[in-house]
Amino acid sequence: MHSREKELARLQASMPIQPKEREATMHFNPRVKLTKDAISGSDLTKSFGSHRVLCSVSLNVGSHDRLGIVGVNGAGKTTLLRILAGATKQDSGAVNKHPRLDLGWYEQEQEGLHEQLSVLEEAKLVGAGMSEQQIRATLAHFLLADKVQQTVSTLSRGERNRLVMCKLMLTRPNLLLLDEPTNHLDRPTQERLKAALVSYVGSIIIVSHDLAFLEGIGVEWVLHLPQGKLVPLSRFVSEGAVNERLFTPTQTGR
Repeated sequence: MHSREKELARLQASMPIQPKEREATMHFNPRVKLTKDAISGSDLTKSFGSHRVLCSVSLNVGSHDRLGIVGVNGAGKTTLLRILAGATKQDSGAVNKHPRLDLGWYEQEQEGLHEQLSVLEEAKLVGAGMSEQQIRATLAHFLLADKVQQTVSTLSRGERNRLVMCKLMLTRPNLLLLDEPTNHLDRPTQERLKAALVSYVGSIIIVSHDLAFLEGIGVEWVLHLPQGKLVPLSRFVSEGAVNERLFTPTQTGR
């Protein structure tokens, strides 16, 4: 935890000073804090037609663990997150969740957004118990204050990503499933996201190609797909951002 606190202090000191109306703040504070394992998967297998995507993949994530998932495109990273989220059914194996698990899922393709709703209406879907003023203030944290009446379909890719992050903040989950969360975010927003994740006291399972980002938020172990092996993140970092031997696919996946 000490290293996370040092990283948070470094990030806060390095953030550029901006005009007040352009400041963005992220805080992911769990509504319920867990004391036991958040989620586990045992011998998870999934195929699409004749293509085996996952083969006997197992993982266990404690109440404060941070697990990275790495591998080449098509290795099954997103499929594994979808299984853990309950959006895709595994062919075999089991997923066990803490009875008080509140799961927040950042989908890379933002499939959970409703294109016809306004930005404010979309945020209200997860802002139960909050006033409209509070929800508007939260949207302002993500630089969306001037977008509240626009429909989701009109947002840029970066704005859509910030809206999904805003919804996660409103949901207050104790487990974050993050699928390439830094894609399409500008550098200042990436740094604010990193700071928020460093200070987050819940569990994190994150798919990312950015090993420096994983290291910066305190990830120590990564699940390497499609092999399904746990590997120290330091091994990947020390051998280079993308080591062909470590990232060579052995089967077709998603």
